Amino acid sequence: LTYFTVEGEVANSRIPTYISVVETEGLGVLNAYAGDKWSPETIGKTLEAQKVKDKITHNSVIIPGLVAVFRAELEDEFGWKVLVGPEEAARIPTFLKKEWKEG
Repeated sequence: LTYFTVEGEVANSRIPTYISVVETEGLGVLNAYAGDKWSPETIGKTLEAQKVKDKITHNSVIIPGLVAVFRAELEDEFGWKVLVGPEEAARIPTFLKKEWKEG
């Protein structure tokens, strides 16, 4: 469910974007975080396994605002430039149009 909500809002932004999916056993962001299904380590390892850095020309990743606490670890441990996105999917188009600067 979360994927389809996010995908729809990303498409509405009309900004070329990759969405990286982390397996959370169907849990949303906060429940996955609380249940140790979603962490900076799982995100970093998923991005590595998906070879995301080979597909993009920058070193930036956007994470949901609900898990802003992941920012420092993703930057320090995995070398990503992390932008903290909105807490609600409906705000993604506005966020991308205002905040996204490639690279």
